Amino acid sequence: MSDEEKDYKIAYGITPGSFMKKDLIQAGLGGCDSIIVHSIVYPADGSRSEVIIDFDGYGEPLSADELFKSFGSLAQKLYLDDRLSTVKRAICENFFQLQRIAVLSARLGKDPLSHDHSFNELRNVIETAGILRKKADGLSEELRNQNENKRTD
Repeated sequence: MSDEEKDYKIAYGITPGSFMKKDLIQAGLGGCDSIIVHSIVYPADGSRSEVIIDFDGYGEPLSADELFKSFGSLAQKLYLDDRLSTVKRAICENFFQLQRIAVLSARLGKDPLSHDHSFNELRNVIETAGILRKKADGLSEELRNQNENKRTD
């Protein structure tokens, strides 16, 4: 099946501009000041294609800080979702709680890296991320080799 013949399950459109709430409600539409869309397509070959689109009401990309805040909100939503495995929920909760430490410390005028437990937790997270990255890279290489061996068999 070609891309032109793909049967999509959802259609969407985004229109930047200025809209009155009553007009949006009357038209059956929602409104916002900024948006992030994570579009997922499942091609016929069984793969997964994703694109993340983000911009504000002026058509400009969101700042990295805005995306980071939204990432935290998604982490919170996922760690509270009991449909996700325990391990995945714990990963999401750890990120969310570390983000909370950083935000609350900043609101209190403190550097999250400068006081007791937060410094050690954040340092451990940064070090662990490096270790996990190496492990994931090794597993990716192992999987590539397995797939390559299957093709040559």
